[in-house]
Amino acid sequence: MKKILIVFSLILISCHNDVEDIQITGVVQNKTTNKPINNIKLKVECWYYGNSPDESYTGKYDTIIKTNVNGEYKAIFKKGTFIYIEVDEPEFEKIGASKHLRWSNYTIDISLKS
Repeated sequence: MKKILIVFSLILISCHNDVEDIQITGVVQNKTTNKPINNIKLKVECWYYGNSPDESYTGKYDTIIKTNVNGEYKAIFKKGTFIYIEVDEPEFEKIGASKHLRWSNYTIDISLKS
């Protein structure tokens, strides 16, 4: 009986679940000057499992957002398990940032190099 309980517990722990009500925030700044950069476009992808029988991603949400005058951004998603943020602006080097989600609120700051 103990063996069955241990195996069942391990199965529950190893199952992948989507996180609900995700909020990703951060600041985009110039890596050289450490000053915030306004009006920068970020492409944010939020991947989710849904009802995947084999624990692979079944879909994603895509959004493009811009930083405000203080270089801040915010992205909100209904559910997800993996975030990828890409910045591809002509005057800066292309950069990407990613995070596997375990909680609903994350801060991901990004430094861009000219």
